[in-house]
Amino acid sequence: MTIIIVDNGKGAQNIAAIVRGSKIVKPTSIPENEDGYILSDGVLDKKLEKINIEFIQKTDKPILGIGIGAVYLAEAFEAKTKPFAGAVKNDRLMMKQRSGLLLDVNKVIMVVCDTKTTIDALPECFGIIASSPKNPFAMFEYGRNIEVEVDEPLPFTGLLFNPEMGGDGLVILKNYHKFVTEVWSKYHK
Repeated sequence: MTIIIVDNGKGAQNIAAIVRGSKIVKPTSIPENEDGYILSDGVLDKKLEKINIEFIQKTDKPILGIGIGAVYLAEAFEAKTKPFAGAVKNDRLMMKQRSGLLLDVNKVIMVVCDTKTTIDALPECFGIIASSPKNPFAMFEYGRNIEVEVDEPLPFTGLLFNPEMGGDGLVILKNYHKFVTEVWSKYHK
């Protein structure tokens, strides 16, 4: 089982230290048909944006977008970006919906946010999983908007915070690893 970490410029090494069986690659060399993908944080870059979005649009494998990776994930479904208003280092998110990535965390989720870009409005194919007043789209998943039916749910999750920096984010990364290696691999091969 291999989880590919796409290094968009920030956090890939820290993520790899937490997620066993992972491999770091540059956006220009993303291998296809791996078990799962993590798109790391970084700064908004038009070239990397195009590469990430093209990859997202052609895969149905699990993707966890972090920071700018989450922005690229939302942009692949027509979201617009904006600068993140004010630095929020330690943030308390409220869980809005249950998620397999939030197993073993409380309803109030403690995370570290060091991302510089966010999305202006969440595409309707995504549902909000957790949020805070300063970070309304902190965690979102494809196909989880109860008001919109999608043809086929895709295993795409966006985190507009940095789980590799601590708090409950570490549990989220470990739960993503479990999802890819134990659930997705068993039921979607």
